[in-house]
Amino acid sequence: MGGEYPGSVAYLVETAPAHRHGLAGSVADLGSSASMLSGAVVADGTATFAGETELRSWAWRLAFLLGGVLATIALLVQRRLRVNGFTLAHRRELPLQRPGTHDLRLMAIAILYTTDHSAVSY
Repeated sequence: MGGEYPGSVAYLVETAPAHRHGLAGSVADLGSSASMLSGAVVADGTATFAGETELRSWAWRLAFLLGGVLATIALLVQRRLRVNGFTLAHRRELPLQRPGTHDLRLMAIAILYTTDHSAVSY
């Protein structure tokens, strides 16, 4: 989640239709929260269904095996993502120019929200 999250948000927002930027960016946040919940469910399920002997000897590896399969699928999906030709040269202003000059209040709220969310999440 840590290394891919910022890039995935940028990709989702930049490739979304103009009226769906917020929704597209929130999908990555939903995905990161769902991944943490899924990890807890897998860990709890493994501990619940495997006995202590099995858990200590081999069952703890199941979560890593599942993670490897999911990482392989994610890599295959990532390799097929389309590139829409977005570059900074096509934009008239820098990405943070408008929020930094015109929408300071909204920018401060967004920073406070993400800081609070990250502190609770991590």
